[in-house]
Amino acid sequence: MHEKYYKIGEVVEILGIEAHTLRYLESTLHLKIRRNGRGERLYSEADLELLQLIHKLKTENHLNTHAIRMALDHLEKKEEPLLPPMELPQKSPFPGNAENFIALLAAQNRELMSQNQKVLQHLEHLEEMVQQQEQRQKEQLDQLFKLWQPGKSPQVSRWWKKRNS
Repeated sequence: MHEKYYKIGEVVEILGIEAHTLRYLESTLHLKIRRNGRGERLYSEADLELLQLIHKLKTENHLNTHAIRMALDHLEKKEEPLLPPMELPQKSPFPGNAENFIALLAAQNRELMSQNQKVLQHLEHLEEMVQQQEQRQKEQLDQLFKLWQPGKSPQVSRWWKKRNS
């Protein structure tokens, strides 16, 4: 029995996600979506389930693509989760008062979002440092090349004349 594949237009209707969003998710999350001979995307049932999960993580849990990629990597590697799963009590800690329990969950979610934001800020800082280092290296190389050009520096000119005579 052959697996059924869906074209991007069908996936748009099934999941209620815009086509440009599907292409964006495929690109940023490095999803491996099958293509036919004409290059058209062909989504399998497994792809649909994965896209539903991604859409839920993005819309309901407010995760950004970096966090979703990390979650997908851990799913693929079948590693232990980054944070141990929370054990929910067998009995509600708030008998008859689900609002307090929901408030506790919301507070934990805010804390996780805060941690996520700190990680992103740290990554941005590291990227900035790398860019600064690359810029310094480029400037040093430019200075070195200028020194190596004959006639630009008296020491290099004397050396160049001796070498070429």
